Amino acid sequence: MINHYRTILLNESGSVEQDMTYPGEEYVDPSFTKKKITSKLETVRRLLFGQSPDRAFINYRLKQITTMWHDSILKDEVISEDSRITYWPLDTSINSNINMFGTITIEGMEPVTKIKLYPSIPPVSSGAGRALWLLSATVQSGVCSVIDEKTKEEKSIPAKGVFFDFGNNIVINLPDGNYRITAIGVPHEDIGQTLVDCDLIKDTDIEFELFLDNDSLKEIWRRSDDISERLGALALTLAKKMYKLKS
Repeated sequence: MINHYRTILLNESGSVEQDMTYPGEEYVDPSFTKKKITSKLETVRRLLFGQSPDRAFINYRLKQITTMWHDSILKDEVISEDSRITYWPLDTSINSNINMFGTITIEGMEPVTKIKLYPSIPPVSSGAGRALWLLSATVQSGVCSVIDEKTKEEKSIPAKGVFFDFGNNIVINLPDGNYRITAIGVPHEDIGQTLVDCDLIKDTDIEFELFLDNDSLKEIWRRSDDISERLGALALTLAKKMYKLKS
């Protein structure tokens, strides 16, 4: 399967109509079907990706993980099942979909305008792992009425000076009017903190089940002094375990 272990960690069924303009998206085999994960493996996945991550956040974290894989001693192991990959080397061009992260796009309805912002303080993901916000907003007389298009939550936000604070570093100056706001956040914590969180599974039944029959990767996870190697080994072992599960 193309993008074999990346696809398994993403764990979303493939589609012939995959939207490649979605933040951080990479090719997923249309025949892939989402795996049913055991509770212990799900715990490891939540430590890597958050409690309830959206696809955008998973894609961002997978960019980090796949870089750990292919830029380390794990590179041969990653392509052992299938050497066909489309996500490496990384596309660092200005139009790469990874550059969508940390941006805010405002579409004004009257008249139609589209402005992409690269704020000095970029939007960040929620602690649970949500990275993409689509917000419908109406501003009138210093109050912004906003609807979260995903959760359908409605709220009113009073202006702070000339700005409206939507949370997660989404702070925008909006005059009266109707808007659609797309904010794509970056992880709120660095990858080192993710490793600290994952260290919680050491000497537990979760670690035992994860690394059963994967002694070489367990050795890297346990003994390496390199953050990328340790997290890369953990994520690769999880992918290998998930590969064996039923859909």
